[in-house]
Amino acid sequence: MGPTRFISGSAGFGYDPLFEIVEYHRTFGELGPAAKTCLSHRARAMHAILPLIEELIGSGEWGTRG
Repeated sequence: MGPTRFISGSAGFGYDPLFEIVEYHRTFGELGPAAKTCLSHRARAMHAILPLIEELIGSGEWGTRG
């Protein structure tokens, strides 16, 4: 993701129309909610942490501290 030269799109808020998602050839402001949900930093964080949570649950260590 990087800055574009032009403001494009009215979806979203803030700087969404300024940042291009290179793989989509669109700005964040041009993408719909479904695409934004998949591409967001929150979604990426959840995808990264879920295997770790599953591993903790599977190991029996989940909830044993504290």
